[in-house]
Amino acid sequence: GAEARPRAAPRGTRHTREETATTRGRSAADGVGRRYLMAPVCTAWMWGLAMFIEVPRLLERGDQRVLAERWYVFLGAAVLGFAVNVASFLVIKRTSSVMVKILGTARNAGLVLLSALVMGEEVTAQQAAGYALCLGFFGAYNYYKMTEKHVPVSHAKEEIMPLKADVEVGK
Repeated sequence: GAEARPRAAPRGTRHTREETATTRGRSAADGVGRRYLMAPVCTAWMWGLAMFIEVPRLLERGDQRVLAERWYVFLGAAVLGFAVNVASFLVIKRTSSVMVKILGTARNAGLVLLSALVMGEEVTAQQAAGYALCLGFFGAYNYYKMTEKHVPVSHAKEEIMPLKADVEVGK
């Protein structure tokens, strides 16, 4: 919805930066290392804002006992959040940032269609057609990427620009 739109651009630029870093000969540890460097800064901002926005409401309602009673749920959410970040980085390293965005779109469309079919959520015909179209193009993109012919990088450079030795010898 409208709430997800402002976050899409920063997420996309983060994915593109990670893809660029991993394709320029940097190791996977560089990207993961950058996340470890950013984590304390992000944590400080989130905790700082939460202290003014969330904590007063939490204390007012007496919901802090829920944290103590169900700590394992929060720990599980933290572990899954970390796993999502690692998986996102690995997908970008193996494929591209475009694939991450396409996977996100396909996941959302599949979730809506699944909830309509399995859980009986109400979806209009226009919405169902749009989500089905989205999943169809996701499948077409994957098919295209799987059948795409890859030219090795070393051969591609030779076709565009002859090797220096070939020019000097006159070949």
